[in-house]
Formats: sequence, C-alpha cells, structure tokens
Amino acid sequence: FAQAGISLNEVKRNREAEVMHGRVAMIASVGYLAGEAVSGPFNINGPANDQLQQMPLPAFILLTVAIATAELKRAQIGWVEADIGKWNKTLW
Repeated sequence: FAQAGISLNEVKRNREAEVMHGRVAMIASVGYLAGEAVSGPFNINGPANDQLQQMPLPAFILLTVAIATAELKRAQIGWVEADIGKWNKTLW
C-alpha cells in the first residue's frame, strides 16, 4: 500500500468503516423482517418502509439522540488496536 500512497492508518480506518457498515446492515435486515412480523410498542404496523413515519415525535427524537450519541462516541474513539488479553480495554 505504501507504493500506492496509502498509509496503514488509512487502511485500518477503511477496514473499521467496512466492518461497522456490515454490522449495521445485518442488524437492519433483521429489524426490517421483525418489524413487519411483530407489532411495536406504539401500535406501529404495516410495511417496514412506513413504520418510522408512524412513530410518535418524542420517541423519534429520543431514538435520533441515542443513535447520534453512540455514533459520536464511536467516532471519538476511532481505531483501537485489539488487545486479545484485555477485552474490557478494547471494548470500553
């Protein structure tokens, strides 16, 4: 990669982004199927594409703030080299 002008940190950042997008896609596909099969806590039903618009505004704001907080915390940490012996250090 050095000959192509790509640094090791850039490779690690791209690898982390790819893994995170893959995880989000897997969770989203399960949520999509489960959302259509089970009625939610706010009596939301119908096709999964229409369910977010049926959500009450306070719950939508809370969901948005929770997702933004989690993403900002993860972005501030950035790439952390995995330490197999100390998972608490790696995860938190």
